[in-house]
Amino acid sequence: MNDALDNAAQAAIDDALHDIQPMAPAGTGHVPLGASVSRIDGLAKVTGQARYAAEHITPDMTFGVVVNSSVARGRILSFDLAAALAVAGVIDVITYQNRPHVRSLGVFYKDMTAPGGTPFKPLHDEQIHYSGQPIALVVAETFEAARYAASLVRADIEVLPHDTRLLANLAQAHVPSRLKAGYSPPPKPRGDADAAYEAAPVKIEGHYTSGVEHHNPLEMHATTVILGPDGHMTVYDKTQSSQNSRWYVSHVFGLGKDRVTVRNVFVGGAFGSGLRPQYQLFMAMIATLKLKRSVRVVLTRQQMFTFGHRPETVQHVRLGADHDGSLKSIVHSAVAETSRFEDYVEVVVNWSGQLYKCDNIRLDYKLVKLDQYSPMDMRAPGAAHGVHAIEVAMDELSYALKMDPLALRLKNYADTDGNKDLPFSTKELRACYEQGARRFGWAQRPPQPRATRIGTELVGWGMATGTWDAMQMFARAEAVFHADGRLVVSSAATDIGTGTYTVMTMIAAAAMGLPMEQVSFRLGDSTLPVAPIEGGSSHVTTIGAAIEGVCDKLKRSLWRAARRMPHSPFADIKLDQVHFAQGRMQVVASPDTSIALVDILAASKQESMAHKYMMLPNVLKQKKFVRATHSAVFCEVRVDEQFGTVRVTRVVSAIAAGKILSAKTARSQITGGVVWGISQALHEETHSDHRLGRFMNHNLSEYHVAVNADIHDIDVIFVEEDDRIVSRMGAKGVGEIGIVGVAAAISNAIYHATGQRVRSTPMTPDKVMRPGAGPD
Repeated sequence: MNDALDNAAQAAIDDALHDIQPMAPAGTGHVPLGASVSRIDGLAKVTGQARYAAEHITPDMTFGVVVNSSVARGRILSFDLAAALAVAGVIDVITYQNRPHVRSLGVFYKDMTAPGGTPFKPLHDEQIHYSGQPIALVVAETFEAARYAASLVRADIEVLPHDTRLLANLAQAHVPSRLKAGYSPPPKPRGDADAAYEAAPVKIEGHYTSGVEHHNPLEMHATTVILGPDGHMTVYDKTQSSQNSRWYVSHVFGLGKDRVTVRNVFVGGAFGSGLRPQYQLFMAMIATLKLKRSVRVVLTRQQMFTFGHRPETVQHVRLGADHDGSLKSIVHSAVAETSRFEDYVEVVVNWSGQLYKCDNIRLDYKLVKLDQYSPMDMRAPGAAHGVHAIEVAMDELSYALKMDPLALRLKNYADTDGNKDLPFSTKELRACYEQGARRFGWAQRPPQPRATRIGTELVGWGMATGTWDAMQMFARAEAVFHADGRLVVSSAATDIGTGTYTVMTMIAAAAMGLPMEQVSFRLGDSTLPVAPIEGGSSHVTTIGAAIEGVCDKLKRSLWRAARRMPHSPFADIKLDQVHFAQGRMQVVASPDTSIALVDILAASKQESMAHKYMMLPNVLKQKKFVRATHSAVFCEVRVDEQFGTVRVTRVVSAIAAGKILSAKTARSQITGGVVWGISQALHEETHSDHRLGRFMNHNLSEYHVAVNADIHDIDVIFVEEDDRIVSRMGAKGVGEIGIVGVAAAISNAIYHATGQRVRSTPMTPDKVMRPGAGPD
């Protein structure tokens, strides 16, 4: 009987640990790179077969609910847990006072993307650092019991003075000194920007503010820890890197890699919120270690506002130019907020020195420490705000010059990066301008504001430039070719909804000449070959290159095996004389001379053939160039001044992002970026009550995002570009570039429509509305 129970329990655990493997449907066939292919994980997601972090269950599962602080700064004096512990089904209430031992040094809490400083340590001690800080975890046999008991937890807190105001503390701004790896501080000044500005015959000056934004992915952050009979913990975490989460738990809890496996096979959006391990991971792990039970912790939508965000930022831009539009001076400074315990930094102002040709540039970036959680990367961190400011300023300058905004940008087009005095690996921004303007009909734009009205709405056209880094990281990949013709390729990559499953399968299938349905790509498991964190638009250039590399090794082994076959027609054929297509190895000069790949494996009496590959970027080659993606965004708005409402009726986004490997998923990424750019421009902002030091609109009814009714025509153009410096496939990334410049183009279009300049985002009706507005 006990054996039967043990078998049933093991079967339940096995089911909880089972993850569906996305595959291309039968009949997909041989697909060339660049084709438009539907996402191979789409069917699993829309039919509910894909299981996310909070959807793995075992019979002994317990449920944790987090209790958060209601004050922004203070000290816990005591807890009253009696009422919570009296609730039927409650197992424990874990606080800093009764948690198991964990490492205390801040260095153990640093994940792979941590900024400078000391990371936040959940349940560390009695100190409260920010409103919403987790102070307890209620664990119960049911979620409902845990949730109710959490409402009964009482904490006596000594409230201490706090400050969450950026604008009131600009005088306290400091140059960040605790920098994270890879951060590029503003370059040293070039020339004398201030003197050149004063001497310039045409000049503009503006202050630009952007509010706090929160990520709000569809899937809320969750962690499920499944404790196996042998003590091994399988952790399903909402993360953009299974290996980063494993790194974190291994260091914080002192656990060897053999005791913990982290999986993130399906992730319901992240946008940067999953780059760092969030506190629900710590909470679930501490509960499992203390109770010796499987535990699930899911954050509520309100709790999604209790960790990182895009930081509030204030920028000051001064531009000076000659009458012909030549830039003589660029001064761009920014001040952003960070927490008391870390220096979160972004590249905000550097783009101004990279985008335009100018001999006199001064760039400055500072931070103000506040009693809030550390900000964190959100889609196109730094660029989404920094490029916005310079692009709105360039539009203002164009009107001061009585010059077309596109002509002004072309006049100051930079063929090299002035910050680093290096050429670009590729830069097809001119083609973006040309093709985008032609598709949009920019030549028909009336130069003066308030020139076009349709009914009660003023019509305006605006444009802006976008740019983002084109990065490549280090990665490993493994490929196994089986006797039945299946190819399994793996790397600990992540698909946060960007199409990683699809494009990596396409790359492997094309490299080996196999139909897509015979290829599967495994990701989302910390035990797989090393992969970077999914962020920065680097997965295609990095993991894709690793996959091509491992497939090259596999092809070489198959070629060698074919040459060793008795009476082989390939005995004297070199590797560069064969081609892999249609599941066969063919002689290029004589296609009829070919052999099926499965026959090569059969002849060599192998059930499978496997290889691993380590992809290292060619740093010596890459450091000679600046690698970037570019865009030109054109948009049309219609503004009702009486109500202050803005409708973005048309957007054309022309993108230069290297060779596009998966047309459908790439277009989807850019379209999604444009949608978010519209949302950033018109809707999104998290408001604070500074008296309480708390974000107030912490829900999706009051934190406004763009909905279907806000989105109209979006036209995406991919210009021809092939960059073999960034990656061996000629590709760059498209995840970030889609959002950059969109809000600026909308702002510029609003000015063209109304003649009113709005310099802060979001551009809500109260800012756009003109007192006494009516028909001209």
